Amino acid sequence: MKSDPWPPFPQQPDRGQRRYHVNDERLRAFAKLTPGERMKWVEECAAFVRLGQQALAHAQGQAGQKES
Repeated sequence: MKSDPWPPFPQQPDRGQRRYHVNDERLRAFAKLTPGERMKWVEECAAFVRLGQQALAHAQGQAGQKES
């Protein structure tokens, strides 16, 4: 049986404790976008996050199957 190539995922921090920094240049660039471009950006970010969540759920499911 083929082993899982992914390393174990670290424990996820509380979402309320996440922090990140956006510099002024990036904020100015975002402010120049049209509302449609901003919506596209948000939708692309959401799609990216969903892909990560699906990969994590798959990896956790695979780990659970190996344990049983």
